[in-house]
Amino acid sequence: MRGSSKQTQEAAEKVVPLKKMIRKTRHSEDPRVAKARHELNNTYDQYKENTQEYSQAKKKLKAAYITVEEEELSSKIGEVEKAHLNCKH
Repeated sequence: MRGSSKQTQEAAEKVVPLKKMIRKTRHSEDPRVAKARHELNNTYDQYKENTQEYSQAKKKLKAAYITVEEEELSSKIGEVEKAHLNCKH
């Protein structure tokens, strides 16, 4: 039996194309998150003078991360739903 699984694997390697791995960007590299982080860092320099502004900048950074994560999850859910519809007989 071992020989047949090896043959099957060899045949599959010849016929089935390899799928390239796509490296997605990290949430921290998204331009919206980078912009919010930059604003937070600028505001931190003035933190002692205006703590309220710094708190708002922190909230903006958190909101940017949440937005990026929600978009990624929605995209993944869409891919799964599409795959499910394509597999129905």
